[in-house]
Amino acid sequence: MSDTTVQRDYRDTLNLPATTFPMKGDLPKREPERVEWWQRNRTYARRLKRNEGNAPWVLHDGPPYANGELHMGHFLGMVLKDIFVKVPLLEGRFAKFVPGWDMHGLPIELDTLKHLGLKDFHGVDPLELRAACRERALYWLDVQRTTRMRMGNFGEWETPYRTIDPEYEATIVEALADLAQANQIYKGLRSTLWCIHDETALAEAEIEYESKVSPSIYVRFTANDEQRADLAKRFGVAPSELPDRVSVVVWTTKP
Repeated sequence: MSDTTVQRDYRDTLNLPATTFPMKGDLPKREPERVEWWQRNRTYARRLKRNEGNAPWVLHDGPPYANGELHMGHFLGMVLKDIFVKVPLLEGRFAKFVPGWDMHGLPIELDTLKHLGLKDFHGVDPLELRAACRERALYWLDVQRTTRMRMGNFGEWETPYRTIDPEYEATIVEALADLAQANQIYKGLRSTLWCIHDETALAEAEIEYESKVSPSIYVRFTANDEQRADLAKRFGVAPSELPDRVSVVVWTTKP
């Protein structure tokens, strides 16, 4: 055998496909280009048009607040919901997704006050604050819309529903009128959770309870003759059927 090492190039002997697909992902560059290509070629709108007339598939999505950057919780939920829309879309159904934003409420007011550098909302005219909240909410809507498009989400991004739109508010008034005509509106009394600091009503989900350890006691109240007779009446028995001494036991953590 020769001591000379023979160098062989085996690349031409391999049966590999010819492709222009790049070996390097280069996602920071390619991902924005892909999103822009989808928008330029109207990928979602064309597919939706192709499925027009087929069985509809609608996702009623709870809108996010337009009050800040989206976080990982938003990312997870929105990507999963986007998958739920795309699967029936590819199956041929008319999967029309209209995104929306909640543009009213305390979270937007608090973000606006922070943006204005104000700690107390009493320091600004209510109409000026309302206008500033609208401007701030519109700003965050654009930021969040761009982020959701960068996620690869499909939807009618040019025509979202916004809770500050007059037609949206008119729908609420019309629904209230329908309830009034059906005599389903009444005036009653109920407890309302109230925030002393922000001077506004709170939803049950906005209340956070702090853990507290309290002593608990059992208290026995012995009934007198009048109470004993009342208890017999309540239980539907004759007073003679009750023991001579009747007591009521109470348990409380607020002694």
